[in-house]
Amino acid sequence: MNHPERQQNSLLLRLATNAVSLLTSDVLNKATTLAVYMMVSRYLGDGTAFGQLSLGLLLLYTFQVFATVGLPTLVTREVSKRPVRACRYILNGSITVGLSGLVATIALVGFCWLLQYDSQTTAVISILALGLLPYALATVTEAIFRARETMHYIALANVPANLAKLVGAYYVLEQGWGVMGVAWLLLACRAAIILLEWVFIAWSIEWTAARFDYRLAKKLALWSSTFLGIDGVIAIWVSVD
Repeated sequence: MNHPERQQNSLLLRLATNAVSLLTSDVLNKATTLAVYMMVSRYLGDGTAFGQLSLGLLLLYTFQVFATVGLPTLVTREVSKRPVRACRYILNGSITVGLSGLVATIALVGFCWLLQYDSQTTAVISILALGLLPYALATVTEAIFRARETMHYIALANVPANLAKLVGAYYVLEQGWGVMGVAWLLLACRAAIILLEWVFIAWSIEWTAARFDYRLAKKLALWSSTFLGIDGVIAIWVSVD
């Protein structure tokens, strides 16, 4: 086999590996969430707990769009053009979404108090809201993996966390900890994903040029506003009903 053929086969293998990694992560995320819904309905069959979890996750999926401020798409595009600047984008991007994630968390908790949900519903949503920050940080990290075509790291972080979510939900419900226990479990799984991804990102990129750049962080927030507008409109439109 000549050199061009080896390069082509290597490229095809990398594309297949990246596609399977993303597909596995997405399918497993959705499948385990569906399984958690089914277990909550089975163990806590009065409908109240199921409604609280459904409402909490719906609000979480809506507010997480604003927590990321459209930055992952921008980071993927920019790092794919200049992979050597990955360390600068992961550092400054994480700081940017860290701030927006905190704001989104406060906004979601405030939203619950504004609508005057009952105390348990507010508590469930507030616990889930704490997952906005780790989610926002994870999306920026995964944007770096996508840009560098190392999507297998995404699967390596998401697969064990989602399996733990599935097994953990069964254990929590068997122990009678109810929907509050499930909410804490979902938060722990989100935290585990970002911790694993940070380990992988630390191994996979050079950090010699990593430094906080206020001007870059500000530009990232401004440049991503277009993506935020599009994603925000879609999220609100889907969740209004």
